[in-house]
Amino acid sequence: MAYLLKFVLALQGLSVFSFVIAATDGEQPRDVNFIEAQNQTYDYIIVGGGLSGLVVANRLSEDPSKSVLVIENGYIDDGPATSIPYMATILNVADMYNIFSAPEPYLNNLSVRVAVGNVVGGGSVVNGMFWDRGSNADYDAWETLGNKGWGWAGLAPYFKKTNTFTPPSESTTKEYNITYDKSAYGNGPVQVTIPSFQDPDIKNIFDAFKAENISNPQEGYADPIGVFWGPNDIDNATATRCHARVAFYDPVQSRPNLRLLTGTRVNQILFENIQGDIIANGIQMVSRVNGSIAKVHANREVILAACGVFTPHLLMLSGIGPKGVLEAANITVVKDSPGVGSNFQDHPPLSMSFNLSNMAFPNSQSLNSNASFNASAAAQYAKDHTGPWSAGRGSANPIDKEILSELVRYNRRRWSSPLLSHYNPVEITPGANYTTDDEIIEGALKKGALSPTFAHPSGGCAMYHGSPSLPNSPTQRPPEPHRQRNPLRAEGALKKGALSPTFAHPSGGCAMMPEELGGVVDDELRVYGARGLRIVDASIIPLIPATHLQATMYAVAEKAADIIKARAAY
Repeated sequence: MAYLLKFVLALQGLSVFSFVIAATDGEQPRDVNFIEAQNQTYDYIIVGGGLSGLVVANRLSEDPSKSVLVIENGYIDDGPATSIPYMATILNVADMYNIFSAPEPYLNNLSVRVAVGNVVGGGSVVNGMFWDRGSNADYDAWETLGNKGWGWAGLAPYFKKTNTFTPPSESTTKEYNITYDKSAYGNGPVQVTIPSFQDPDIKNIFDAFKAENISNPQEGYADPIGVFWGPNDIDNATATRCHARVAFYDPVQSRPNLRLLTGTRVNQILFENIQGDIIANGIQMVSRVNGSIAKVHANREVILAACGVFTPHLLMLSGIGPKGVLEAANITVVKDSPGVGSNFQDHPPLSMSFNLSNMAFPNSQSLNSNASFNASAAAQYAKDHTGPWSAGRGSANPIDKEILSELVRYNRRRWSSPLLSHYNPVEITPGANYTTDDEIIEGALKKGALSPTFAHPSGGCAMYHGSPSLPNSPTQRPPEPHRQRNPLRAEGALKKGALSPTFAHPSGGCAMMPEELGGVVDDELRVYGARGLRIVDASIIPLIPATHLQATMYAVAEKAADIIKARAAY
């Protein structure tokens, strides 16, 4: 039984474009099935079996007296796209929600994929495997907003707790002058490493940065400023991706008090009102297999880990959100919470590609442009899990011709118009050598918002991104005299597709900060005005850090689990 959710994504005050989530029938649910779970009672119900949901489920189920049910819309995927590091250079659309924007006139009819994982393990299964952390100032800013214990000092132990670092081979370390600090890592379930295979050109890139007097710290821990080596979540022993399911669910899936229900969408949080107190006591769910609807009850808490997009959406569907917005959508107001859907943030990327004629061999394009090299790399990985396929970073195009053609068409649509009037149009040609400069707008320049735009109550959610200030940011610094000083021309560049609205890091829509400041959860991640309801995913981030979110969310989830366990008097 397929289901459809309609969303709207907008540049605040400028334009609106819609996208559709279409989830089709898949395999049968794994572990506990829908019929077995319906009308049952668990101590904890975790909505979302992605990164944060699986971490929290693992930690809470350490106590055999507490029962935990994880409900996930996606399925388990053990295919090569989820395990071979090289495949991280390919957009794994099979394990993502099918979310595309409708053509947006303001952005030259650009249609953008909104990358949200729809698989057990969530974004950790489909992301680029970057394992970096923000600066201590990024997290100290969270504490400054009133979140006690959420500064760098409070999070640093959890950054270490989640992972174990294994260095690359001695020969690679010496040849590429790779530096790291093992004390920055711990002894946790997620295996991380710097791949032993590196493209020769990486040495030239480091030399170029050093020639510009850019700092080169030993390790990007606590103060990641400059150019430094950063690991990927790759198991060095097997040269495979180490995502959240592999690290936190598979080793404990036999626990009798831990259950995973896949292929199931939660469409409502259930509440009871006891003498004026609103208490979350369960959820309503829908099977992707046959559309059946059922309820499951929670003795202790309902924990939302549905991601930065769907958690605010689910809260509003359940009656927690801005009163005026909910009433306009004919949703019964359970709790007027103006902050739900506000403060929405992401990392919008601005990319430029350059055609190079003197790249070393092999390079990041060799797998795409040289069929014999690609074949030998595949054979090498199949034999001993070494070589180019054992590394995930870089800009290699996919092996599959159909996916390659799709990416080529996408890049042509995205870049065939000049970014600025004096730039020449760009053609992306299979087989050519390119380098790409991705400028990621890492600071929160303007906040966005989410709100429902329902045709009926199970419908969608509007996203508003604030971007008019981007042209004035330090990121836009082309060589003089080409710097844009005319705001109308800069606005025209946005219309021509210079900026992508999303970088797959949606966050902030249920911010952790005081309610009077627009917060949705307190510093123990409890939803204001609703007992027994917490949020543990990226929607709680009050200010998006200048980093990929993966390592941060592992730390957040570990800390969240400790908070919940302490409250339960473990």
